Amino acid sequence: MMNMKEIITKALQVPFRSFHYVLPVMFLVLYIIGELVYTPQEEIVLTILCIIEILVYIIIGAISLDITRKAINHVEKLPSFNITRIITDGIKYMILFIIYTLIPLLAVYIIAYLSGLFNIISLTVPLTQTVLTTNQYIHLGIIVLIGIILAFIAILYEIMAGAILAKTGSLRSALNIKQVTNNITHIGWTKYITLIIISSIISELIFFIGSLISIIPLIGDLILVLLIKPFIVMFNAYMYGLIYNESQDN
Repeated sequence: MMNMKEIITKALQVPFRSFHYVLPVMFLVLYIIGELVYTPQEEIVLTILCIIEILVYIIIGAISLDITRKAINHVEKLPSFNITRIITDGIKYMILFIIYTLIPLLAVYIIAYLSGLFNIISLTVPLTQTVLTTNQYIHLGIIVLIGIILAFIAILYEIMAGAILAKTGSLRSALNIKQVTNNITHIGWTKYITLIIISSIISELIFFIGSLISIIPLIGDLILVLLIKPFIVMFNAYMYGLIYNESQDN
């Protein structure tokens, strides 16, 4: 069993030792699409760009899953591009992401509906010029807070579920809430949440540095797209695999 410092250090070291060459290409494609979208385009072109963007994100998700699998198997050399594996992993990852995203959204929708939130929102329509009462603002605030909490919980479960998918290749196992809960419980909720928060903070700091570098004309953007963003993906994916291994240690 590794302590938190060892997990973080290991996850930071691996991208330096074995950089995944496909990720920079994917982020470069996203960068180009982003630039094209801001220029006048035909509707059919925008549709094609949107489809390409979705496919690229699916590939990035599949690569992340593969990197997590390498971490689980204690392999430091990051995986090469395997089109068959990318397709199967990508489809499974997309389904997993959609389901774990829909759960909190549906929960918030049901809570909002049952609590009469939509009636309150209808009062804020500009045509009515209605001023909400303090209680109504509190009501809105509570629903928003519940939504944030549910989203955070969903992220915690989605990360562990993704690791289970990487390990087993089974979407059913990854969607087994009881198994996901047991894995997190075995690690310890405090340790698990702390590691996820730390990985998020490190990622944000690295991205912030990359954003500062991107101020440099042309070269800065390339560094951000080709190095910084891929590094963040590799760091997080490998770290999630190491975290998963903590749930398997006796």
